[in-house]
Amino acid sequence: MNFRKLISAGVISLAVVIAFVLLWPTFNHTSLLRTAIQERQVILQKRASLVSKVKQWQAQQKKDQSKIDKLSTLLPSQNANEEILVSLEQIAKQAGVVMQKVEISNGDINNATSYENLLVTVVSSGQYVNFREWLALLEKNLRIFDVQEYVIGKDIAGNNLNFTIKFNSYYLNK
Repeated sequence: MNFRKLISAGVISLAVVIAFVLLWPTFNHTSLLRTAIQERQVILQKRASLVSKVKQWQAQQKKDQSKIDKLSTLLPSQNANEEILVSLEQIAKQAGVVMQKVEISNGDINNATSYENLLVTVVSSGQYVNFREWLALLEKNLRIFDVQEYVIGKDIAGNNLNFTIKFNSYYLNK
């Protein structure tokens, strides 16, 4: 009888040891996988938060695109001589001034700033009232024009005045 109890106890203890040896690594592996899943979920939540912030930023950018376009007109990212010429031509037409000559050259090179300037010289003719209107429209233009010097003289051939205006225009330094 003792022999039966001893065999039963041995079989039960052997089963417990085998179960412990076989099941314990699986249990440890499962707990490691749960920890890894939790870490990945935290990373996923952070990425989802970043993606939502990017989508909000894109929506805000689309909403404010007209303002962004005005800023790029105000201070373009490149030397846009064509835009300056078109702006000056439109201003001259509105003011009733005849542009005779336009020169655009690089201004002072200053590597310490994040922008560069262009020196623009415009020679035109018209009445004094037209000249004042031309200056007012130049000031109201979206692009920054910084008048440095102007010279007014009488046109010998007619009743008009000759105007020479020098001003700086700026663009971003690459």
